[in-house]
Amino acid sequence: VSTQSTGNTNLFYYHFKKKTKKLKKKKKKTKKLKKKKKKTKKLKKKKKKQKMSLKKTSGVREVNCVTLDFLHNEIIDYCIRSSENLTIAASKIDRIGFRIGQRLIERLSKDKPRVSETLDVIKFICKDFWKDAFQKPIDNLRTNHKGIFVLTDNKHRCLTNISSSSSSIASEQLQCYALLSCGIVRGALENLGIEATVVAEVQQIPICVFTLKCK
Repeated sequence: VSTQSTGNTNLFYYHFKKKTKKLKKKKKKTKKLKKKKKKTKKLKKKKKKQKMSLKKTSGVREVNCVTLDFLHNEIIDYCIRSSENLTIAASKIDRIGFRIGQRLIERLSKDKPRVSETLDVIKFICKDFWKDAFQKPIDNLRTNHKGIFVLTDNKHRCLTNISSSSSSIASEQLQCYALLSCGIVRGALENLGIEATVVAEVQQIPICVFTLKCK
């Protein structure tokens, strides 16, 4: 009887241990699953927040672009109205643009390494600076490798609000709209250590070609 009872107790303990091991494994699995669920929830929340912030920033950018366009037009209209002729207005617009360009490039290049080569500076202007100032990079860059660079913007920001069929705007007045951009580019280049003359040619609205002559 004693041997039978001991055998039974051993079997009981064996099965009991097996069950407890299974239960422990199940508990571990459930804990892991809970952790995974928590992680996925956190990731989903993060993604939602990122999407919301992106929407907000894009909305803010759109508002900034609209206000900049309005400000750009107001500056030009004010300079033309308050000047005796278009040549005086053009010099005023160029000076305002020059100061804007200097401030823009200071903000954009403060955390970036200084570039010394002229071609590298122009490339930086065409890509990073143009995107920051006019919301898109330059479409085409050409050079004769002798200090002359031709930059083509197929949809220049400052000319997008002007209708191509508008006959009320004279060619001289239209040139004033591109002059602010010339001043902005000239100011940016000077702050980067390059003295240059910048001339803009409005071939067909909103296409604008900028010729940079580095001294």
